[in-house]
Amino acid sequence: MKEKLLKNIKNGIPMVHLSIDDCLLGLQEVFSGNYGSLFDSDYFEFLRGLHNDTGVVITSFLFYENENFNLAMTDSRYRQDFNSNHWLKFQVHARNRQTPMTNQTTEEVSDTIDQINDAMFKFVGKENFATSWRPHYFSANRDACNLMRRQSDVLLTADDRRKVVACLSPDVVKRMWNGGYYDDEESGFLLLNTSFRIEDSTMGVKEMKSRVDEDIRKHGISAIYTHEYCLVGCNGNFKQIRDKTRRLLKHAKENGYEFIA
Repeated sequence: MKEKLLKNIKNGIPMVHLSIDDCLLGLQEVFSGNYGSLFDSDYFEFLRGLHNDTGVVITSFLFYENENFNLAMTDSRYRQDFNSNHWLKFQVHARNRQTPMTNQTTEEVSDTIDQINDAMFKFVGKENFATSWRPHYFSANRDACNLMRRQSDVLLTADDRRKVVACLSPDVVKRMWNGGYYDDEESGFLLLNTSFRIEDSTMGVKEMKSRVDEDIRKHGISAIYTHEYCLVGCNGNFKQIRDKTRRLLKHAKENGYEFIA
């Protein structure tokens, strides 16, 4: 994806990247239930509605496990649904909510990546793999970055300057902040600054639309994200966050911004 992003920026094609962090609950629901289709799930039907209305491509960053479920419990029953909807993309995030990659040994990180990859091959297949990556808590050391570089060429960095991916030098991060993105030859990643999280209670939809427009005007691309727990029914504000997401993506479509994964 890196080469496409750089080419689009050079050619003045405005782009928006949407991702969802901390993903597992949606998969837990469909693989623990008795659904005839992936889209019998309220969560995945909501995502499909976003795509049908706006054309958005959605990248989900996956945990391997929570207290009651892990990706080894998935299977191929919805693979046709996924393969017919390549706008649904998936990539590695972390072992679980409590374990960013910086809290693991290199061997443990490698095992986590392999286990998530094995599950993704099983339930979606290679066509739905994303090539962008955001580590949990924006935390990954150089060994983790080197391992993930085998399957990703775009690294989404923090929306908060207090948090820095550990494999990047302060000078590289500064260049990325100043330019909105930076093609880092040392790591091999195109670094893409994350603009904001949609559930941010300090920002209304109008301000978010303006931020996206400003990102496009300055850098040619805007990367925005939310968390899965903000979009599912277990969160009391999920309807509000879904509405903000929908309105923001419609704004991007109306302005002719291209959605990328």
